[in-house]
Amino acid sequence: MSKTPQQLRAEILDLVREYHQAAFPMRPFDAAATPMFASFQEKPDLRTFAALPEKVDMTEKNLRTAWGAGLKMDFSREDAADDYLLNETVWKSVRGAASPMPAPIHAAFVFTRQSDDD
Repeated sequence: MSKTPQQLRAEILDLVREYHQAAFPMRPFDAAATPMFASFQEKPDLRTFAALPEKVDMTEKNLRTAWGAGLKMDFSREDAADDYLLNETVWKSVRGAASPMPAPIHAAFVFTRQSDDD
């Protein structure tokens, strides 16, 4: 059973939170993510492993006719590209040009501080 985009996003947020646990949270989403303590064992498994060869052509490039190929996005700095267009380009490249992208979910976590007067 494949995971929904929301489930995958939640797992990514969990990972980001764990990574930034010792530092200040990057964003409210990071602070609100579920900790991943159960994902790690007490003693690391230091056995070596054999990497599997890739099963896709690593030199393949998108065609000029690919969905979103004509879009110009600014990747010169973080968050400069239009997030909706970038998400839609990735969605359609994976799911197909005719596949409708789900509506974005925008949420915020607001943490209030109580003053000494309260």
